[in-house]
Amino acid sequence: MTNALSLAEFLKQAEFSVAIFDLDNTLVDLNVEWGPLKELLKNKHEQMFSFPIDFTRLMVGLENVRKAHGQGQYDIFSSLVANWEVQAAKTRATERKELTKIVPQLKKEGKKIAIFTGNYKEAAEIALKRFHLREHIDFIIGRQESPKLKPDPSGLEVILAHFGISPKEAVYIGDAEVDRVAGEAAGIPTFIVT
Repeated sequence: MTNALSLAEFLKQAEFSVAIFDLDNTLVDLNVEWGPLKELLKNKHEQMFSFPIDFTRLMVGLENVRKAHGQGQYDIFSSLVANWEVQAAKTRATERKELTKIVPQLKKEGKKIAIFTGNYKEAAEIALKRFHLREHIDFIIGRQESPKLKPDPSGLEVILAHFGISPKEAVYIGDAEVDRVAGEAAGIPTFIVT
């Protein structure tokens, strides 16, 4: 099942009190220009330290900065990523209306809504406000609040603990394989949209 209609069917059949959504490519498309960002990070690192770090896999590159130079440099490079995402949320993000229309419907039914995103929380907040979704969201876990990154389920486990519920009392809606793996590892019924 990969379209909005089948998602509606999935939600009708599920018994849950909390709906957890991924953000980017699920509720909104942040349209972050990852290629230029990765090139910027690579060039900045090479200018500062005279040797390259590969940022093809962004989070691996950031972890390599931490290993090579410590938390302070990791924080500097992470803030560049956060600023890039925030700028995209402000100027390039687009709403996925076929999915966002579900959020207020779920709130009217008395469901709690959470966001579990691999993006920075500030970027998520901005995008959700831009598309008038923030008032429907009860809890957000961004990249910096999650103990580990997807596909590790620990961010989902933080959400379950926040609401004091079991995995079977939630549903998770995402767009990627890491979402499917994280949801299944947490024991949460999971739906992947495309």
